Amino acid sequence: MNKLNFNNIISICFLFIILFMYSCSSKQNIVKKPIKEYTTNQLINKVKDNEFDFEHLQAKMAVKVKSDKGNDMNIKGQIRIQKDSIIWASISLSVGLEVLRVKITPDSIFYLNRASSNYMTKQLQVLEDIIPFEITIEMIQDILVGNDTYLKNGDDFKIALDNESYKLIVTKQLKKSARHKEAGESNVLVKNVWIYPELFKITRYNIKEFDDEKRKLQIEYSNFVLVGEKWIPSRVNLSFQADSQYNIDIEYSNIIIDKILQYPFNIPQRFEEIKK
Repeated sequence: MNKLNFNNIISICFLFIILFMYSCSSKQNIVKKPIKEYTTNQLINKVKDNEFDFEHLQAKMAVKVKSDKGNDMNIKGQIRIQKDSIIWASISLSVGLEVLRVKITPDSIFYLNRASSNYMTKQLQVLEDIIPFEITIEMIQDILVGNDTYLKNGDDFKIALDNESYKLIVTKQLKKSARHKEAGESNVLVKNVWIYPELFKITRYNIKEFDDEKRKLQIEYSNFVLVGEKWIPSRVNLSFQADSQYNIDIEYSNIIIDKILQYPFNIPQRFEEIKK
C-alpha cells in the first residue's frame, strides 16, 4: 500500500477537493459552426447562462496523481457537495479501504487519516500553503463544476481566438492595478480563460499570481456530457506548481444531483489530533 505522509495528505486533500468533475451516459454531439463575434460582456453573459447550477451533488472518481518528487499514487473516492456550505470527500487507495476523509466548510477544513489514526482541524487558509492563492469555498466549488462566479466585468478582459476557442485575456489595466495594491491586501490573480464556442463552457484556466511566474495553476476540462439541462466536463487535467509540480488526471462516474445527502465526520476516540 502506498505510504501517506503529512505533506501528501494535505496535497491530496486539496487535489481531491478541487479536482472533481462529472460523467453521464449522454455525450456531446457537436456540429462545428463559424465562430461568432461577441463583445467581452456578451461572451461572459453567454458563459453565465450556461453555468451548471445545483443544490446537492454526489459522484465517484478515479484519480492518478504524479509529482516531480515521485509521490505518485492512484486513488479512488467519492465527493458530496451542498452548495456554498459543505464539500465532503472520502478517499481510498487501490485496495478500496478508506484512508482519508475530508470536510470543508466556508471557514475550515477537517481531515481524518485512518492510515495514521489521527485528525486535524484547520482554517481553510491552510490550503494557501499549497496553492499560493486566496482560497474560498466558492472558488473550490467553481473549479469542481467548471463555473467562474468571479468572471463578471468584461472591462477586465479582452477577447482573442485561440485554436477555434474564445480566449479571455486579462487586460493591461488589471495588471497595472496589481502593481499598486496596498500592503496586506490579497494577492492579485492573473487569469486567462478559454471558452468552447459550441457550448459556451470553460475548457481551460491559467491562473497565477501577478508577480510570481513560478506559482501557477492550470486546469483543462474535456469530454462534455449533459446532466439535467446543462453541459459539464467529465474529464479534467490539472497541474499546479508551488513547492512541487503536480499533474492529476481524473475520471468521474455515477453523478447524483439534488438529492439530500449526509456528510458524516465522526472522529474515533483513539485518534490523536495534529495541532501543528
